[in-house]
Amino acid sequence: AEHCVRCHGARGEGSDTATSISHPNFLRAASDGYLRHTVEHGRPGTAMPAFGQLPSQTLDDLVLHVRTLEHLPPRAEQPAGDPPPGLAELV
Repeated sequence: AEHCVRCHGARGEGSDTATSISHPNFLRAASDGYLRHTVEHGRPGTAMPAFGQLPSQTLDDLVLHVRTLEHLPPRAEQPAGDPPPGLAELV
């Protein structure tokens, strides 16, 4: 999992080089088979390398670990100040 943290972050939140692997929408869409295949074979055309040299049990354990990372990203802060004018105020 230490290799995962380098790009995906400690909580799987993603970075400039790797997508979030902790968002519930991603985890609902990605099957265990997809996650295992991605770890084992990498993602050509992306920064995701293959880790096919890992033992089969380790690959399965990594899939389980990714499933434990699920969390919603923090909510964006509300902008300070007055809201922009509405259409009625502009016309």
